[in-house]
Amino acid sequence: MRNLGSDWFFVGYCLLSLLIAVTCDVEALLHDRATYGKVAPIVNWPPPFLVRALHQWGDDFDPLLNARPLWFKVCFGLEMTLQVPYYIVAIYAFTKGCEWIRLPTVIYASMSLTTMISFSRANSSHAIVLVEQFYGEFATPAPLVILASYLPFAFAPAAFLYRARGVTMFEKPKQA
Repeated sequence: MRNLGSDWFFVGYCLLSLLIAVTCDVEALLHDRATYGKVAPIVNWPPPFLVRALHQWGDDFDPLLNARPLWFKVCFGLEMTLQVPYYIVAIYAFTKGCEWIRLPTVIYASMSLTTMISFSRANSSHAIVLVEQFYGEFATPAPLVILASYLPFAFAPAAFLYRARGVTMFEKPKQA
């Protein structure tokens, strides 16, 4: 295994995003907030304690998560089908120093940044979510908590794009 150097950030971000996606985001797709605990869940994942914790988070800070409008579920579906595979591949590529990850990284980061500045509900992005969180029908009672929890996911695509900006993503081995 090669020395990761500054790539630890990208590997860590992908690991964290993957963990969040397969636990928290999948919960919004598999469980109906209104009937959870009253009927058997579609799938027993994530564990019930985590589902209850997410619902409590929604009650306390994130009404949008509990409301789950269709556009929001579509965002989660896009994350599961497009971003999760990127995270898995990127973890491997950043760990091994694979140059072929550059183009997928540019595509991932550009797509994320483009939707970040687009305030259309037809696109998936955290900016859309934050606009809804602050000004929409499901506005949060705790904007600073929401901002702190979502902002890292708004800035990370810019860091990925910056990382992929050069001719190469990884240092070429020094020749002896």
